[in-house]
Amino acid sequence: MKLTPFAIKQISELVKDIMTGTKWVDFFNSFGARDVYDNALPDIGKPNHIRPSKKEYIAKRLADINDTIYLQQAVLRLATLCGIRNG
Repeated sequence: MKLTPFAIKQISELVKDIMTGTKWVDFFNSFGARDVYDNALPDIGKPNHIRPSKKEYIAKRLADINDTIYLQQAVLRLATLCGIRNG
């Protein structure tokens, strides 16, 4: 499964408020990230080591797992968290 950059941006905007920053770090760590939440979201490579917003963090981590076996699992779990059901 592979998402376009536009889809990643839209998903990150839609889901950003369903969890706290700490929970987002835990969520993406379950899909292979190795981040540590230390009173702010982890550095994702922004200039001057500015910490990301939740939307930026989610988009970056989705892009990191894009086109891997983890992406489908992550999207399905996000759909469940948002209350989206099949059918």
